[in-house]
Amino acid sequence: MMMKCFSSVIVCLVVCLVFCLFALGCLADKRGDVTAVDLPDVKGANMAMSLDLYRRLSVSAKDNFVFSPHSIMNTLGMLQMGAAGETAAEISRVLRAPVDKAAAGSWFNAYQAGFAFLETADAVTWHNPRRIWAQDGYPVLTSFKKEVRERFNASITPADFRNQPENSRHLINAWIYDQSQKQLENAIAEGAIDPLTRMVLVDIVYFYSQWAYPFDPELTDNMPFYVNETTPRKVPMMRQASQFPYMETPDIKALLLPYKQTDIGLLILLPKKQNRLSDVAADLSVMGLKQTLASLAPTEVQVFLPKYRLESRLTLSDHLQTMGMRSAFGREADFSGISSAKDLYLSAVLQSATIDVDEAGTEAAAATTAVVAMKTSLAQRRFFRADHPFMFALVNRRLEQILFMGRVVDP
Repeated sequence: MMMKCFSSVIVCLVVCLVFCLFALGCLADKRGDVTAVDLPDVKGANMAMSLDLYRRLSVSAKDNFVFSPHSIMNTLGMLQMGAAGETAAEISRVLRAPVDKAAAGSWFNAYQAGFAFLETADAVTWHNPRRIWAQDGYPVLTSFKKEVRERFNASITPADFRNQPENSRHLINAWIYDQSQKQLENAIAEGAIDPLTRMVLVDIVYFYSQWAYPFDPELTDNMPFYVNETTPRKVPMMRQASQFPYMETPDIKALLLPYKQTDIGLLILLPKKQNRLSDVAADLSVMGLKQTLASLAPTEVQVFLPKYRLESRLTLSDHLQTMGMRSAFGREADFSGISSAKDLYLSAVLQSATIDVDEAGTEAAAATTAVVAMKTSLAQRRFFRADHPFMFALVNRRLEQILFMGRVVDP
């Protein structure tokens, strides 16, 4: 008899395209307000950046979206190793990382070390490769090569952007397709690379795991999901009764669906009122999210959760500028730590991400679920019915780190 399982396939790509100085004359001057901030620890930094970007995306994105703060931190971290002056200071403020390069390097080492356990976890497939492509013959500093290799395990590969931009794009896309377990096809769109491109930095995150407490596919049924207060739409709704980490406040219900044999779980924040998701996001702080995670307690819960697959292709350049990373995208850019040519600026930060939440398997796990559910009376059981828009975060509960984040408004 086969064991039931839940499969969550999450793939994320961040592509940073760094173009040379010659195109600077046509750039618009988009600047955000940079304010001095205290540089918190790695945990707080990840959460603060995640929530900041989530709030901005929730305004600009029309419907569902998913993004990876983890992948963004990796890619901007590689850039920071080559940045100097105000450009380095601005990147550090967005990341909430130290400005000093040596301190920043140690800070990123500590951040990366927090995810090392995923590489050997039996119940998780975790793949997080990085690679940089640089124009063949372009003078990349040895010190930068050393920093990204030692801090981020990223190698630098030559490419001929100047003479063969489309061929270079196809080669990079082929590598992305292979490294993403064939989940991301044509990740870099036509025209994104041109003869002025000097460097492309790529970070890929692939995560696959099984639920610790699986859903029974035979219990999945078409049920209403309220896209808004008056518009229900029938969607496949998974359901089960079991013991989960759970808490609630007067405004929200919070549920953590743990994965097998790890500290990783899918945190779902569900507003009690259908039209209040934007209020939940606006009011959520780093301290509030930490308190939510700390307050989760084992509780018998009847869960109703829609199956969903989200795909997002996000342009993050404008958001990063309004968050304070302004000079990197303009004539003031200082990436003198990458090349002695000192003619680089950041053209775009793009992210493609997918998340697939569904169930699979046979009846063996359903019996287990039924046994657990029978231990508590209906009067004591909490109900978590995700039949209206909610936000989610793939979190490392022990380290208080967010790997992926997003919202579901129309599964």
